[in-house]
Amino acid sequence: MKKNFIFAFLLLSAFILASCSGALFPAPTEEPTPEPTATPEPVLRALIIVGNEFGNTYFDMKTELEAVGFIVDTAGVGGKELLSSCPNHEDIPITPDCDITEITEENINDYQVVFVPAGKHHRSIQYSKDVRRVLTLSKDNGLCISAVCAGNIVLAAVDGLIEGHEIACSSATKSYIESAGATPKYINVVVDGQFVTGSTSGGNHAKAPTRKMAEEIKKLITNS
Repeated sequence: MKKNFIFAFLLLSAFILASCSGALFPAPTEEPTPEPTATPEPVLRALIIVGNEFGNTYFDMKTELEAVGFIVDTAGVGGKELLSSCPNHEDIPITPDCDITEITEENINDYQVVFVPAGKHHRSIQYSKDVRRVLTLSKDNGLCISAVCAGNIVLAAVDGLIEGHEIACSSATKSYIESAGATPKYINVVVDGQFVTGSTSGGNHAKAPTRKMAEEIKKLITNS
């Protein structure tokens, strides 16, 4: 009887110990594998330079650059309110985000690309010392420099800026490009070094290759 009691006591003790061992000594749990974090997209910023009587390629390029991920600022030359001027389109006023004089060596690297649209404004802004200064700063700091149609005349007016490069041209811009020591190319979009230029004939902004230019600019900057 005593032996049976001792055996039962030992059996009960073993049962209790086995039941508690899971609570006292829980099985190790595996740490959850952390989800990989996505690399954030770089912030892309573009600066568009415009003067009075800028062309409607300003609006087209702004839209296309924003579509591929750029934040776009407009630097005005010669006024707080500027007016577009484009054949067969109503004139549209804009208020620039800043004046061209506010773009300096300290903030030029806030941008990855500087763009000059077409339009009659090339007649005045090509002589602006601040436009020339900003374009030279852009080249020296490795920014992408872009222009379309008559905007390429503004690039050509800056000493040494496009020399040795291939630049998109039309019959209206060819002589300016050659005089600047660059090679004019009758191609809609030309990518050469840090330059992405475009051209079209007839002054029709709707035919300007702004979408292709925006895509090429992003490719050049992101190496994608």
